[in-house]
Amino acid sequence: MKHIKNSVGNFVQNDEADVLIVKNALNDTGYRDAPIYNGIIDRETDQAIQKFQVEKGLKVDGVLYPDGETEKELRKEVLQADATKKIKKTRTRGNRLIDVMKNSEQRTKERMSEDQKRLENMLTNDDPESVSELARQKSNHLDNVLKDAGVSAVHSSPPILREFLKYIFSIEKEDEKNK
Repeated sequence: MKHIKNSVGNFVQNDEADVLIVKNALNDTGYRDAPIYNGIIDRETDQAIQKFQVEKGLKVDGVLYPDGETEKELRKEVLQADATKKIKKTRTRGNRLIDVMKNSEQRTKERMSEDQKRLENMLTNDDPESVSELARQKSNHLDNVLKDAGVSAVHSSPPILREFLKYIFSIEKEDEKNK
């Protein structure tokens, strides 16, 4: 909230810019719930100022004075309201991120389960050619992804690392397709 330059309230000389500052602050803090059409003191604003003064234990005269107690308290209240809005917004974003992570984790588990079932089926049916073909597909895909990323040292990596990377990149590629 900006500082007001002149007193705001009934029975005082009001500056339209100051009245707009006060109306916005009262709306932001929930003391006033009315559209802002102009910089003129209206009944809603007068009542909101007095309600604020009563609730904060201030002198109830319906006037905000520059750097007066009512203006200082209203500024504090606006800061708290802004902080509360930011916290709610952050929580909302955080909850969305958690949901995305949970969904991603669930999809990864489902894919791992599907891959495991496919592999078990291939092994149960004693179909080494299918297993080899699946490994070649994953390997070729990984090689292309790594090549695009400018990585070529994977061929000299231990086989277990290479297989892990193959699997990870296959999941990421499927995620990209599903977007």
